[in-house]
This record gives sequence, structure tokens and C-alpha cells, in this order.
Amino acid sequence: AMLLNVSCEKISGVNPFKKETLQEKFNKRLPEIKEMSELSCVEYTVTKVIASDEDSKWYGDRKIIYNCMATFKVGFDLKKLKANIDENNKSIELTLPEPTYQILMPVNKIKVAYEKKTGVRSKYTNDERLKIKQLGQESIEKDIPKMGAYEEAKKNAEAFFRTLLVELGFNESGIQIKYEKL
Repeated sequence: AMLLNVSCEKISGVNPFKKETLQEKFNKRLPEIKEMSELSCVEYTVTKVIASDEDSKWYGDRKIIYNCMATFKVGFDLKKLKANIDENNKSIELTLPEPTYQILMPVNKIKVAYEKKTGVRSKYTNDERLKIKQLGQESIEKDIPKMGAYEEAKKNAEAFFRTLLVELGFNESGIQIKYEKL
């Protein structure tokens, strides 16, 4: 004869019949989300022509023009993500920080397109060249809001989070995404 011994031990804190709450599901995913640190939602590559704006002098002229290629990414610092969850309505209010940008202007993507010196004018020094390049970067930074990059980043972030939150069990109509002012 064969004897079958089955025992039921209570595992502390675990109820196999208890349904996981939305808060618990969200909390399980939150470390993964925050570990990503930054959610980059938009990447643009911009080409800009930068020229020195010097006046002609009686003793000669000098002019320099650069072609610059810069890449910038717009994204969100996910460490600042906040959530308020309503279990009964299966709704969530997610608050993201305002998007920020990161700009990269690799040195090998900045090239002199034109340089001219006449009369007894000196050539551009390395410091002068650097200042002209910095003005170019500042010009690109000033143009970022005009390009619609922030709006596009918000739209992409919302699509990402809506998909994730519906997958976790939230009602799509109950998902509200807001942005914290800096």
C-alpha cells in the first residue's frame, strides 16, 4: 500500500488566493522604471551654420563659418516619477517631471566651411574659435522649444506609460498623466 502524506503549511505573509492589488503590481514595476533613470523620448539631429559676426576694420577683414551637427535628446528623469493610485476605480494619476534635454556636439561634427583673413588681421585663436562654437550651441539650445521637441517627448512618454499601465490592469480611461513644473 502506498501512503500519500500531504501537509499544508502556512507560509507567512503569502496568501495564494489573494489577488495582487494594482498598487502592488505598480510597486513591483516601479524599481525597473526608476532604474532606467531617464526615459529619452525624442532624438533630433540638427545642422547649424555658425558665423563670426565681426565688423570690417580699416586694416582688414576676417570671417569664419562653421557647419555644425548636433544631436539632442529630450527625456524625463524617472527618479522623480510620482503616482497616486485608486484601487476601486482602477485609476492612476502619474506625475512626471517636465522634460529636459541633453545636447551633444561632437568635435568631429564641427567643421570649418569658410575662413578668410585680409589685411593685417590676425587668424582666429583657439579661444575665439571655442567662443564661436559655444554661441552655436547656445543658438541650438534656444531653438529646441521652437522645434516641438518637448511636446513630442510628452506625447511619446504618455503612449509608453499608457501601454504599461493598461498592461498592469488600470482602466485606460482612468489614466491621468500630469507634469510637475520645474
